[in-house]
Amino acid sequence: MNLGRILQLVMVPFVRIPERARWSFIDQILVSGVNFLTTVLLVRALGLQEFGVFSMIIIGVQFLAGLQSAAILGPMMSLYDQRGDVSRSSYLAALLLHQGLCGAMVIVIVFLVSIFFSRLVTLTESIDFLLVTLLAISTQLQDLSRRFFYVTERPVRAFASDIIAYGARLVVLGFMAAGGFLTIDLVWIAIIATSVAALALMIPDLIELDTTWLAIKRVTDRHRKIAGWLVGNKIVGWFSDSDFFLLVIGGLLGPAQLGGVRAVQSVVLVVNLLLQSLENFVPSAATKALVQGGGKALLRYVADVSFYGVAGIFAVVVLLMVFVDPILMLMFKGGFPDALFILAILGTHQALVHVTMAVTAGLRALESMRGAFVAQAAVAAFALVFVWSPTQAWGVMGGLSTLLVARILLTSQLALLLRKRAAARPYPSG
Repeated sequence: MNLGRILQLVMVPFVRIPERARWSFIDQILVSGVNFLTTVLLVRALGLQEFGVFSMIIIGVQFLAGLQSAAILGPMMSLYDQRGDVSRSSYLAALLLHQGLCGAMVIVIVFLVSIFFSRLVTLTESIDFLLVTLLAISTQLQDLSRRFFYVTERPVRAFASDIIAYGARLVVLGFMAAGGFLTIDLVWIAIIATSVAALALMIPDLIELDTTWLAIKRVTDRHRKIAGWLVGNKIVGWFSDSDFFLLVIGGLLGPAQLGGVRAVQSVVLVVNLLLQSLENFVPSAATKALVQGGGKALLRYVADVSFYGVAGIFAVVVLLMVFVDPILMLMFKGGFPDALFILAILGTHQALVHVTMAVTAGLRALESMRGAFVAQAAVAAFALVFVWSPTQAWGVMGGLSTLLVARILLTSQLALLLRKRAAARPYPSG
């Protein structure tokens, strides 16, 4: 067999992947790669203490982004293909209205948080809350634009948006780190500037914007049916997610401990190449499976995505565990206590997050988020009650072990709920 034939056989699976999925994966390589390199750069340039403060702010910004995702991006990804005769321009107008309301919410929340933290003088001195507000709003707008490009079958433009937002960001941060004048505030300014620059790709869509109120109202009404439950899930679900547990670790054990865990976590997050790229098309693909084949087809799709994703994640995590010490030494010029166990726990957690994502996409397609909210609320209550004592008693390992238990409980409940709801929809929607 010649080389050309071998290459052809190797490329066949890749070619068969839908274009949006291929570009989504390539795009996520860029995003995850930049985030990974940014973590390495900041740990080296700022040190673990400052990197821990940076991480606490980023966790807060990511929480706000999660609310945006639940209120705007999630419904869009699941319902855009069911918009009927609403034009793309009208749909975008509705999204921008929703994003404006979300931006106002961000301003109020950050203002209230700044008042709360004003009592913590040592931490407040390290935080410019105006920059944090601009950071949250600018990154949300860029994420909205890139996902709108995906859902409207323009993945190349989404990739170009991330080249501007993430690629340019890494260049700027690298230049400042090399010059020895990198600070947390300059990191925020670099992220804000590159996120805003990426929005230039939206100008052709904005020029054609159709602000017909009837169409905007139809989109808003349709989104509202599932957005409320998605937002509720996001809020209560945050208390069973890794970010909450990491904040507890940072609050109880100090920013340096949080910085160390986040540094090890950056190694695990290579699997985000899979998780984040799937989020760009799995919700809409799950909806199509339900419409075309009914509940059984939806369950098959969710099961396939879950199985292959978990297999891939575990393969990567096992490989990382074998070489964890050399990897950390190469990246951060040093190791971290319990790095192997942290890697194992967070790797297993990421596999379960992947399953949760696939199952939730199925529930969104079924527009059945009430039961998911109840499950999230129950696990959140568990986390709020039980995370503190293990973290105080056993440190980082106690907190992360509680995180893993919470994720197992959540994934199990959501999977059972999806199976029950899909059984009630045995036939295609058409």
